[in-house]
Amino acid sequence: MVRGLMGTGAGAMGGGGLLALGSDLMALGFDMNQIQAVGKEVFDYAREHAGDDVIGAIAGAIPGLAQYI
Repeated sequence: MVRGLMGTGAGAMGGGGLLALGSDLMALGFDMNQIQAVGKEVFDYAREHAGDDVIGAIAGAIPGLAQYI
């Protein structure tokens, strides 16, 4: 499963965007609530270690991401 997630992340960054990542994760068996929960945890961790400025820059660079974090 981890290998599948690694492939999903790489594919989403390569051109499918946020919707493609969500679709890929759903194909792996995640539901929308699980995807949002994992995303929130990842960004909370990143915010804690990298700071609000870095997370703000990331959210600004990925269309649609800011509404989820």
